[in-house]
Amino acid sequence: MFKKIFIGFVLIFILGITLTGMISNAVTKNIYLTQMEEKLIEDGYLVIDYVFDFSLPEDTLSIENIKPIEERTKERITLINQQGVVLYDTDKNSEDMGNHINRPEVMEALQGKIGKEIRQSQTLGQAMMYVALPVVQEREVNYVVRLSIPLERIHSITSGMLRSTLIVGLIGLMITVILSYRYLYSMTTPLKQITALAREMSGGNLSKRISLFRQDELGELATAFNDMADKLQDSMEELKDRNLELESILGSMINGVVAVDLHHRIMMINPSAKVMLNITDGQDIVGANILEVIRNHKLYHGINEFLHNRTKEPMEIILDQGEKRIVKIYINPIKYLSKLERVKGIIIIMQDVTELRQLESIRRDFVANVSHELKTPITSIKGFVDTLSGGQVGDRKTQERFLKIISLEVERLTHLIEDILTLSHLESKPQDNQGQSILIPPLMESIFQMIQPLAQKKEIELRKEYLTPIPQIPFNPEYFKQMMINLLDNAIKYTPHGGRVWVEFMKKDNALVIKIQDNGIGIPREDIPRLFERFYRVDKGRTREEGGTGLGLAIVKHIVQGVKGEIKVESERGKGTIFTIALPLLEE
Repeated sequence: MFKKIFIGFVLIFILGITLTGMISNAVTKNIYLTQMEEKLIEDGYLVIDYVFDFSLPEDTLSIENIKPIEERTKERITLINQQGVVLYDTDKNSEDMGNHINRPEVMEALQGKIGKEIRQSQTLGQAMMYVALPVVQEREVNYVVRLSIPLERIHSITSGMLRSTLIVGLIGLMITVILSYRYLYSMTTPLKQITALAREMSGGNLSKRISLFRQDELGELATAFNDMADKLQDSMEELKDRNLELESILGSMINGVVAVDLHHRIMMINPSAKVMLNITDGQDIVGANILEVIRNHKLYHGINEFLHNRTKEPMEIILDQGEKRIVKIYINPIKYLSKLERVKGIIIIMQDVTELRQLESIRRDFVANVSHELKTPITSIKGFVDTLSGGQVGDRKTQERFLKIISLEVERLTHLIEDILTLSHLESKPQDNQGQSILIPPLMESIFQMIQPLAQKKEIELRKEYLTPIPQIPFNPEYFKQMMINLLDNAIKYTPHGGRVWVEFMKKDNALVIKIQDNGIGIPREDIPRLFERFYRVDKGRTREEGGTGLGLAIVKHIVQGVKGEIKVESERGKGTIFTIALPLLEE
């Protein structure tokens, strides 16, 4: 812009000087011509006064008086009679000059007027200015006095003036160029600063401002621009904060969120949705078609149904992308902030309900199993009670046997209910071991005293070993007893007569490792993954005969997980089983 304005200024100045010079030259030339005409007329009258003596006869001429006038005025003087004959000429021999009766200025003079003419002289061969004055004697023009001067004088004067004008114009042009450059520089520098600042702002740098203190329009423009930059920076900071808040909210959401435009292209996706869809962090899917990312016909149908009919009913789909998931889909519109409320796209909320459905399945199985486990003893008790109350059994021994069976079934129901309550308590209320710790050796002595009678019935060797010094551990004593009794009880039940069960304790890293081993019947490989499920039995008939509830190992697992421990099983059919528990120790 600076270059264009500067060149424009210079061209305008040159055009102005040129037009001024031309007009000045024309005006000056006209002034000189007018002055020259007046001078020639004045000198012509002087010639008439000196040459003609009107008191003498008509042909009395004092031609010798012309010479001094010609020498003083440097003008050509010609004397012409009424017939156009040249009587005298200061520059040429009159005899060599033709008749001048047809010269325009002579013709006007013979009519009693002052003749004026500028033309090329046929005699001298150059441009001349002619002025012809009539000499009137007794009301009749008898002679014509003509004065002329070459126009070279005017040309030399105007040429000199033109040269002076050009020199003055060049000097003025140089001064104008310097002043214009400085003026334009001072005027365009703020505009350059504003332009540079605008470029930086478009690039994201909103911290710079214009330092311009002027009491004019540019100063007002700079102030307005700085105010605009301040407001824009505040708006951008506010928008950035809102975006960070939105990203934080979306990032912390458990549910997946996917924004899709009307052409099914992904506009935004949060981390939870990426996890559900098995998308890595470096994989850029923004702009991709949602159906390329989620290949599910039911979702495609649901999106189209929403876009056409605006139905908002949630639906469930199964995603099999890396890990099989059951996902509940909610679809809502994204609207423009306008009165028309046009739809810009849709928001897809993805709720992973896999665990919920699994829990529902577990609940259904649990209810069915509890119902089954309760129904069997209750049916048995009811049958024996009905038999006894009906008086159908009169034998005392038979009655005692029935009552003993009823007592066993009641005891079984009591154990079942106690185990259900214990499991429910462990699931609903996390363990609080703060301020509680146990010493393993004395506690194991009391546990062995409780379990020893059961082992002696089957002549099973029951022993324990401490492979390293055992420190205190943070644990609820009652839960520890229940955990160890359940594991030892299971080991004894599934170990044949004459077998052995032993327990090993050792400190490893920052954990207490407990191994409960037996040389019993073992567990089939296919049953191990389901071993800790509620009411799951490897040998269902044998367990009921032994009086188990099917909840012992589920309770053990919840007790171990409640203290952030780990439990695993190793077993081989016919060779025995090893339960390994790792419990965290107190920090030293």
